[in-house]
Amino acid sequence: YGWFVAMTLFSFLALKRIVLLALFVTIVIANLPRFLRFLSLNPVLVALALLILISIGIDFSRGLYDQLIIDYTGQSSNQFSMGRQDIWLRVLNALDFRHSDFLLWGQGFGSVTIALNETMKPIPDLLHNDILVLVLELGYLLSFVVLFLILNVDNTNGRLLAVFLMFLFLSDNVIIYQHV
Repeated sequence: YGWFVAMTLFSFLALKRIVLLALFVTIVIANLPRFLRFLSLNPVLVALALLILISIGIDFSRGLYDQLIIDYTGQSSNQFSMGRQDIWLRVLNALDFRHSDFLLWGQGFGSVTIALNETMKPIPDLLHNDILVLVLELGYLLSFVVLFLILNVDNTNGRLLAVFLMFLFLSDNVIIYQHV
């Protein structure tokens, strides 16, 4: 419990918004009634929800929610997402992304890195969304399988940790670290 309090404090001090959101959601899920917790941690449902969120994120990068974000935050979408809108759009354009073309498979391992290196010259960046990387490199179907396998843990605490990790995947590059 001491380490939990310390790490939560450090997350607040470092303004790690996605970590705090993931922590909040996992605490809420852990305290739901058994049936709702079971539904919230169902690997099939969570994997599907993540792919739906990625589709919304793709629409976000294409500017579908720009006015809404400006109205509610007073910031541009790119500013609100800390530059992610521009980065995602560059990669989507470089890969000529259309949902229908990526249903069964993607562009292959490394294609996102190549697209980033070509479109973000002179200083390449990372995509800051591991699930989007999975969809672009593997396609929706194989991404679903990978996400399902990560989420399909035998116990509640393991599934809660997997859901926490999925929130990090949605906003950062954590899958590149060996310990993850």
